[in-house]
Amino acid sequence: MRKGQDNPIEITLVRKLLSSQDVEFQVRVDDGKLVVESTGVWPILDFEKGKPVVLSALSDHEFFVDADDHTRIAFVRDATGKVADVLVNPGPLQQEGTKID
Repeated sequence: MRKGQDNPIEITLVRKLLSSQDVEFQVRVDDGKLVVESTGVWPILDFEKGKPVVLSALSDHEFFVDADDHTRIAFVRDATGKVADVLVNPGPLQQEGTKID
């Protein structure tokens, strides 16, 4: 409300898209299962810090989280067969990452 005006004023706010380059997660094998956990400041999709998530296999290089989001992770191998990169939700909206030892 404003002084001298009887009706409320409607204002539309548009939030600026925030992007971060600081998303990190750890992939490991635990009791024979592939487990992913966010280790950076920001969570990413189904992965949060301190909450390991077990993945299910779709193929020899692609895995998914059997949860509401159905996040998929695909591992990209280099010429020697070693994992070099990772794709989160492969496809038009994929997020790409690089393996850090």
